[in-house]
Amino acid sequence: MHSSNAQRAYYKYLAPTMAVIFLLTVVPIIVTVVLSLTSLSYRSANPSRFIGIQNYVRLFSDERFLNSIPISIILIVVPVAAQLILGFIIAVIMKEKLPGMGWLRLLFVAPMVLPPIVMGLMWRILFTPQLGGVNYLLSLVGITGPNWLSDPTYALLAVIMAAVWGWTPFVGLMFLTSMQSFPVDIYEAAVIDGASWTKSVRYITLPLLRPTIFVVGVFRVIEALAIFPIIFILTNGGPAGATETVNFYGYVSGFNFLRIGYASAIMVFFFMMLLLITAPSVGFLLRNQQMER
Repeated sequence: MHSSNAQRAYYKYLAPTMAVIFLLTVVPIIVTVVLSLTSLSYRSANPSRFIGIQNYVRLFSDERFLNSIPISIILIVVPVAAQLILGFIIAVIMKEKLPGMGWLRLLFVAPMVLPPIVMGLMWRILFTPQLGGVNYLLSLVGITGPNWLSDPTYALLAVIMAAVWGWTPFVGLMFLTSMQSFPVDIYEAAVIDGASWTKSVRYITLPLLRPTIFVVGVFRVIEALAIFPIIFILTNGGPAGATETVNFYGYVSGFNFLRIGYASAIMVFFFMMLLLITAPSVGFLLRNQQMER
């Protein structure tokens, strides 16, 4: 009886939170899916009508959309891989009690407090040749810097660099927090056995950190294309669509071209793309947790 009352009380207090989550997540997704099946466009005088999957069929004959898919994949894989590698290296270094490490940690987390808009403006200034920044630093070692934001190849590289700089601190902080929970006895035993610092990192730290690397990697993939503000400020999807991701093209279709139905189809595809990428990893993680229990 008491268990039943406690369960009802639990759901009673949980209901408002679940209702808010439902309104903020599930309802927008349902509305977007419904709109993607219509011809709604504010540039057309014709009334909106149900057209089924025509918008989805149209996607695969849209060269601009097809171009945005590999760009999206690049901006998921390359920055996340770089963030995991650099985050691990930085976390290993910061774990050591070296002189001045407190100030270094403070400097390291600075990018995490910057809003993406501010980050984008900062990097736009740094990549503008006339204002110095990156090209000035390259000139110090005898390299003539390119026109970063006008060249398709370098513009994509500029977005990757900004993304890596902005989110590597988060990855490194997660790794450092996990490392600080490792048993000290293992490292002391390794030192007694004559293991070098490099071998301790390779054979102790890295294996113990693998679950954290996996979890952080999944979350970074999910959030990888949250660099929309950086793309918007830094390149606006250009030049020539070189940095235009699927979700950015959805924004352009909806807010610039006012093709609401078509833009909704793009965003549904984007959601499904992320789901296909992350679902196997999340399933693997959940299975491992059940096995550990």
